[in-house]
Amino acid sequence: MALKDAGTHTMLPTLCEEFGLPMPATDGSKHDRMTASFDATADADLPAVAHKLLVRYPPDATTRNQIQDILWSDSRCPPIPKRYRREIARRLNSEELYWDVRRFDDLLERLWILDADDWLNLLGGKPSGLRADIHQHVHRNPED
Repeated sequence: MALKDAGTHTMLPTLCEEFGLPMPATDGSKHDRMTASFDATADADLPAVAHKLLVRYPPDATTRNQIQDILWSDSRCPPIPKRYRREIARRLNSEELYWDVRRFDDLLERLWILDADDWLNLLGGKPSGLRADIHQHVHRNPED
């Protein structure tokens, strides 16, 4: 859903205030008004606007990842070696981690891009990507 579709023309000032955007002009289409409001926002304020967008109107996983990559590109964090991540994963008891496989899969769907190539799956090809790995190593063979 585009942000302009989150409300009517009369709701745009409230929506802009919610995100910390300047009040939009009163004339023009919703798209034009929202674009003008974003354009008038100071560059220093855009990360806060993006964070609010992610929380209040979560986009699809691909768009969310792109926004987060930009937001996190300036942050300094210590690298976590793969060995540590594997040790943590081994110690997690999958039965306690999730009780309902569908809900667990729905959570993963919201957090990551699970399908590498949807067209391949539609054409009857062998599933690949993160979803196939999760199905293989978490659901079918949890001891892997």
